[in-house]
Order: sequence, then C-alpha cells, then structure tokens
Amino acid sequence: MLKISIVIVAISLWAVCCFVKVNANSKDSDNEPDFPELMKICNASFSIPISDVDNFHNTGELPDTSDKTGMCYIRCMWEKSGLINNWILNADLIRSHIWPATGDALDVCANTGIDEQNACVRTYMIARCLMMRSIVDAQNKPTV
Repeated sequence: MLKISIVIVAISLWAVCCFVKVNANSKDSDNEPDFPELMKICNASFSIPISDVDNFHNTGELPDTSDKTGMCYIRCMWEKSGLINNWILNADLIRSHIWPATGDALDVCANTGIDEQNACVRTYMIARCLMMRSIVDAQNKPTV
C-alpha cells in the first residue's frame, strides 16, 4: 500500500513539473483539468509504472503494448481531462498541454486508428500520434 502511495505521489509531482503547462490562472478556471488528481484516479484503475508514463511523454511510446493497461491508463487520462470526448479532440486543451501540437497534427491524428475496435488502443494511437508529432515539431523549432 505504501509503495502504491509513493508511486501516486511521484506521478503527481511529475505531472506538475513535467507534463502540465504551469498556468497561474489554472486554479481559477473550471475548464482546466486537474492532472495530478486525474493521474491518481486513472492509476487506481489502470496502474502503470511512472517510468512508463515518463517514456510515453519523452518518446511518444509505451514500452509494452502487449498489455493494454498502459493504453487504458492513457485513455482514462485523455477522456477524464477532456483532451478527447467521443473521438473529438479538444484543440484548445491539446494545444495548451501538448506543446507544440501545430499544423495539421490534430486533423491527421484524429483519424488515426479510426477502424480500431478497442477504445484503449484507439485512444493510445491518437495520443501517440500527437505526442510523436509534438516531439518532432519541438525538435524542428529553433529556440531563441
């Protein structure tokens, strides 16, 4: 039980530091997802190691896709945060939290896995597409 609590705290701290865009007004907005809380909720149902979450955010891939737990965790996060709803991507939230999802990334990735029957796999395919495009876009953008 203590190990699970430590993992949840580590995930929450990681989300605050590395995943979510820090926004001074985020507490004032009812539309802003509470990622640390969502991570706790999703991890309770679909427990995956923090290293898998880190790997996904750094590479756009989960290390093990034979087990659908990680994919279902991502589906849980994306649906509960409002990034996706009934296969419709929330462009504003995605642009504010998955930097720099630019160009045609939203249109291209929204149709990824359209024929996939498993909702966890389909959401993972969409999220992976956006993360990969975001990583590539970030590498190609000059920093000032």
